[in-house]
Amino acid sequence: MDVVELDVRWSADGELVVTHDPTELTLSEIRRLRPEMPTLDDVLEALVGRVALEVEIKNVPGESTYEPAGSRIAHEVLDALRRHAFANAFVASFDAETLRSVNELDGSRPTGLLVEPPTDLESALELSAGRDAFLLPEVTSLERASSTFVDRAHELGVQICVWTVDDPATMSRVFELGVDAVETNDPAMGVSARNAFAQD
Repeated sequence: MDVVELDVRWSADGELVVTHDPTELTLSEIRRLRPEMPTLDDVLEALVGRVALEVEIKNVPGESTYEPAGSRIAHEVLDALRRHAFANAFVASFDAETLRSVNELDGSRPTGLLVEPPTDLESALELSAGRDAFLLPEVTSLERASSTFVDRAHELGVQICVWTVDDPATMSRVFELGVDAVETNDPAMGVSARNAFAQD
C-alpha cells in the first residue's frame, strides 16, 4: 500500500501543524500568513480512509519546543489519530524517547525509528527490536549495510523503510536488498520502479 509521510510539530502556541521546518508563528498567524500550512486535524480529516500515513513527530533537541520525553506531543498526535479513527497510520521519529512515549501511551500503534548518518544501524536495530515495527535508515547507510542487515532486521521482526530515493537505479538497488518500503519525492517514478522490479 502507498503511504503518505507528513511531519508534525508544534506551532508557537502549542497547536499541531504539518510542516517540516520549525515555525515561530501562532496558529492564528499561520492561518493569516501561511494558509498553505495545515493543522494535523486538517490533514487527518482530508485523508482518512484514502491513504495510509507515516506521521513523523518532529521533537528536535535544541529547538524551543523540544521536550526530552516527547510525552505531550506523543499524546496529542495519538489523540488526533483516535479522534479521526485513522487506524492505518504509524508514528515515526528520529527521537527514540518520543517513540518510547508513543508505545507507553498506545502499545497497539506501530512506530518507526528514523536514523541518519553517522548512526550505527546495528545499534539502531537493537534499540528498535521488540519495540518498533519499522526502522527507517537513510539510503546511503542502508546500501553500505547490505542485504545481510535487512535479513537480520526481518529475523527480529523489524521492517525496513528506506529514505529518500528519487532515482530509478537506486530504487531498484534497494528493492534488491529486500527492503519493505521506500520513501520518495517522486511517487510516479517509485511506483514504476516497484512494478518493474516485481515483474523481473
